[in-house]
Amino acid sequence: MILNDRQKYLQVALNRTLGEAYRVVATLPNNPRIIVEAGTPLIKRYGIGVVGNLKSAWRARWGWGSDLYVVADLKTMDRGLTEVAMANEAGAGAVVALGQAPVETVG
Repeated sequence: MILNDRQKYLQVALNRTLGEAYRVVATLPNNPRIIVEAGTPLIKRYGIGVVGNLKSAWRARWGWGSDLYVVADLKTMDRGLTEVAMANEAGAGAVVALGQAPVETVG
């Protein structure tokens, strides 16, 4: 899914535990303008596979025809291509890079 730069979105950051993340996802309405951020602490604690876990929880609630846009907050500074590939394989729609990252990280 590609985000529309003319739309406004609500981004919900999940940073604590997987249980809490599941509970928050279960309360969100089925709306394509909702973005879920798999926060850095969540990914560090559970691994990049947490992205797929969140998407699975969403599908369990809303059905297989619905998809959740997940941003993986990796705060990558280098090896951007590698980290983006990992996040993409896990199902993330986007990855966060640090603002001070060199151009080669995001290029």
